[in-house]
Order: sequence, then structure tokens, then C-alpha cells
Amino acid sequence: MNKLNLYIKTALILLLLSPLTPEAQVISEKGIGSMELQRLTCRNNRPSDQKVHLAAIEKAKLSAWSKYTASFNAEKTASYLEKENEFTGNLENYITDYVVLDSDCSKSRRVYTISLRVSINATKVDSILVTG
Repeated sequence: MNKLNLYIKTALILLLLSPLTPEAQVISEKGIGSMELQRLTCRNNRPSDQKVHLAAIEKAKLSAWSKYTASFNAEKTASYLEKENEFTGNLENYITDYVVLDSDCSKSRRVYTISLRVSINATKVDSILVTG
């Protein structure tokens, strides 16, 4: 009986302490980026110039970031606006990963569009906004 009580107490202590472990909160947002194709053609639904593809990805990341920051409350927005350039200039520090959802390289419209699902480390963002 004494060993059972010790086991139960140990299990309860472990259960109580487990929520205290820090975990990053990751927020998922969708972003869309478009680039005009100037004298470029499409190959495999991508522009022939890799730089245009990468620029569209960066625009889509910024689009997702803008949607994420639009959800901030007034106090958090005020704090964010003070450091907006610092954040947008270093998105790779806050975006943990992204997945391409769709892409379209239109020869007729001369536009390349890409859609991403972006994961943002909200815990890291909040920590910077709080510490000022």
C-alpha cells in the first residue's frame, strides 16, 4: 500500500509539472505572391528564371506575414509597428517553414502566381514584442 501511494504521488507530481515545459506556438497562414513575367517563358508550371520563382515565394511569405500581424490586438500592433522593419527584414527568423500549395505560370497573362502555407513561430514573435 505504501509503494502504491508513493507511485500515485510521483505520477501526480509528474502530471502537474508537465504543462510547464515550454513549447513554441506555431501559427499557420496562407500567402499568395505574383510576379510579372517579362520576356520569360514557363517550364513545368514555373518561370524559366529561378529568380522570379524565388521572388514570388518571398512575396507570398510577406503576404502570409501581413495576414498574421493583422490579427494582433491594439497593444500588440502598437508594439509591432515600432519594430516592423526589423521583423519584415528578417522573416526567415520567424517563419519556420512553408509548403507550396499551388502555382500557376500563365503564358497568356504573363504572370506567375504561387500560393504557400507558412508556419510562423508566434512564441518567438511575442517574446520580442514583450521584451521591447
